[in-house]
Amino acid sequence: QMDGTHTVTTRTPHHRADLVTTTAPAVAASALSCRFNDIQAVDSVSFAIEPGEFVAIEGPSGSGKSTLLHLMAGLESPTSGTVEIDGNDLAAMNDKDRTIFRRHHIGVVFQLYDLLPNLNTWQNVAIPALLDGARLRTLEGRARELLESVGLSERATHTPDQLSGGEQQRVAIARALMNNPTLLLADEPTGALDSVTGDEVLELLQDLTLRGHTVAIVTHEPRAAAFAARSIRMLDGHLVEPETV
Repeated sequence: QMDGTHTVTTRTPHHRADLVTTTAPAVAASALSCRFNDIQAVDSVSFAIEPGEFVAIEGPSGSGKSTLLHLMAGLESPTSGTVEIDGNDLAAMNDKDRTIFRRHHIGVVFQLYDLLPNLNTWQNVAIPALLDGARLRTLEGRARELLESVGLSERATHTPDQLSGGEQQRVAIARALMNNPTLLLADEPTGALDSVTGDEVLELLQDLTLRGHTVAIVTHEPRAAAFAARSIRMLDGHLVEPETV
């Protein structure tokens, strides 16, 4: 939704529970910084992403954009400042609570897909729910529905080595959606793809915002960023110009 309200789902493993409505941004960063030894990867960055937006985080290699994505995912902890997801401060959670929160509210698509070679496609998609305690045999229907939603219903029993790069990327997106997160984060989702396949993946990400997800991608490619409604541009750990494009 784009009217300032946002539906957040509270979950027990694999079951949709009551809906809670909040007016909080999907992502809100305030004076967010992250330092690794002598490197200031992210330096006092502030921005907000509203529910249902598709935002690109742009910048050259070393600009801090991937670190920013990891902070938004709760995979890195800030040196200072805050990042809130649906009004929840990730840094205020302990490791266990942050992991559980991420599993239910944040889907992450990594650049290298990370599909397990010994599992078929639908089993790879089911992994987040397996980590949440479900039994594999109960997950096939949901996993196949997600594969259909990304155009891979005919590849459900294929193994990763039987898929093209674009198909593996779509499986990774379906896997990130397994627990129905409100926020989807993707690191260079077209980096290993040709332009046609990359555009197909970006169109899929656009479509996810119409289904109620908020999407943020990290990219150094202007072509990919053009699919987003708005860009956040980074250089040397800073925002370098107004977010809107």
